[in-house]
Amino acid sequence: MKMKILTIIALCGSSLSPMLTAPAWAITPLGTTTAAMAAECTADLGANAAVTLHDSSLAFSTVVAETGQVDGTPTEVPNTRVETPGSRFGTGTPTYSNVQIVGNPFRTGGSVNMFGDQVATNKNWPNSEYNFTANFSTVTTISYDCQVSEVTETHHPAVHIPGHKVLGFYYVDPAAPGNSAGHQNACDSFNSTGDSLPFWGDPQAQCLFQKTGDAVDPVDEDEYWTNNAPIARPDLNTSNTIDETNVASGTGHETNGGPFTEIGNWLAGKVVVCISPSKTVKGGTPGTWANHNGYIGNKCTTAWFNVAPWGGGSQTSNGTYISVPAT
Repeated sequence: MKMKILTIIALCGSSLSPMLTAPAWAITPLGTTTAAMAAECTADLGANAAVTLHDSSLAFSTVVAETGQVDGTPTEVPNTRVETPGSRFGTGTPTYSNVQIVGNPFRTGGSVNMFGDQVATNKNWPNSEYNFTANFSTVTTISYDCQVSEVTETHHPAVHIPGHKVLGFYYVDPAAPGNSAGHQNACDSFNSTGDSLPFWGDPQAQCLFQKTGDAVDPVDEDEYWTNNAPIARPDLNTSNTIDETNVASGTGHETNGGPFTEIGNWLAGKVVVCISPSKTVKGGTPGTWANHNGYIGNKCTTAWFNVAPWGGGSQTSNGTYISVPAT
């Protein structure tokens, strides 16, 4: 046997995903593949493919018998990926942006400053992961045999068998009047001439016919051939493989999805939002309230300081508050 390798491509792809769930393959060969296998089997017959019988039919025939399939590694087809909504999540250490002070200032312990919650609407991840669907192509190697059979024929020679007329002889009719010797001579003459006489077998004048055997028709047949049942020719069989690329939908998981900004509300920290720095030295004459760290509210006042809620620390450690402005 000989081995050949053919390739049929339905769709090509390249690997784009580090992790994927491949479709399950149990392929039925494409029409182009089955045609290529049949063509290869015919080619493997060589000169035998042209041998004909007397009726012009082909003496040799071959059929494709698939013997196995081996699937390669599925690869993602470019430009077919669709991210599964809601499946993306960030990885790594995030940073925050679009930070704003939310809510009113609050006091912490005995500090003469007021604080606020710093809330970010953007959580920025350096990398991300997500699920997706896509088309995946798999190269399947199909093994097959070309199984050969042969039809032989039997010759029937021409047949030529001559026939003959009825067998028998003429004799004198006992009731015939006249010269019996002459009658006998006439009957003997018929018998000596034989069945070439046009009236052979029929009574004639004073002669009757005695049948001794039936007439036989002549046999005249031309030569001819009959086809015998096909017989297997395993000595002419060949074994081959052919590659076919098939595409089906599958799912995957991307572990390197790139930077990802998550939108929401996250507490980025607690920072000073209202401060009344001394104009001279620490603990000296109070200055005036000033907004800090992006706070744009109007609660940086002593009036609010006096009623502001505590966000932490001791509520009884009030100190002297000498740096708190009058208003």
